Amino acid sequence: MFLHQYWGDDTVLLLSLPQESNVIHMIEKYIENIKANINEHFFAYDKEDEESFQTGYIVMDAYTDHPFQSILITYQKALVMAKKGVGSKYNQMVHEIKEIIEKENFSLYSQPIVNVHELDVMAWEVLTRGPEHTVYEHPLQLFSMARQTNMLYTLELLVIKKNLQKMRGQDAIFINVTPQTIAHKHFIDDVDEILQNHVHINPSQIFLK
Repeated sequence: MFLHQYWGDDTVLLLSLPQESNVIHMIEKYIENIKANINEHFFAYDKEDEESFQTGYIVMDAYTDHPFQSILITYQKALVMAKKGVGSKYNQMVHEIKEIIEKENFSLYSQPIVNVHELDVMAWEVLTRGPEHTVYEHPLQLFSMARQTNMLYTLELLVIKKNLQKMRGQDAIFINVTPQTIAHKHFIDDVDEILQNHVHINPSQIFLK
């Protein structure tokens, strides 16, 4: 949407993206392309110096009563992510994500997928929400921060586990999972281990997308 420089060497890019399950992957592809173009057209850095170009991102809710304040707060959080490990704020985020995972402090909701021809529920899509009245309540915030604090895989595996614990009946369920998690080298083994604790569930009822 626009590119703006605030102060120092910090540059902010505000993007308008569809609210899809793979939005985090889309953002990271943008970052990869930006870094490649900067290196090609502006300066060249050695491979070992790549970390000197720091990036961070935060997903902002599209609807807000205070757009300027929301943009400024979002920018400040993205800056903390870009300079991860530098200050106490990032460590606080790590602590908060860890606490959400350890206490399983998130909620699962289901919305029906309806066969419009038969007017019947054919499956359920599972939605995840973080702790109420916190920055993590919005799922895109929760999962983007988990990604940047290196806890995305643990969180998404826990979401799958909690979904299977609540699963009832013969309806299929659709669970959103990021490409990074699906590509994890232990993903198949870990999901298989979870399924072994739920032998009453037919694996064909579960769709990961």
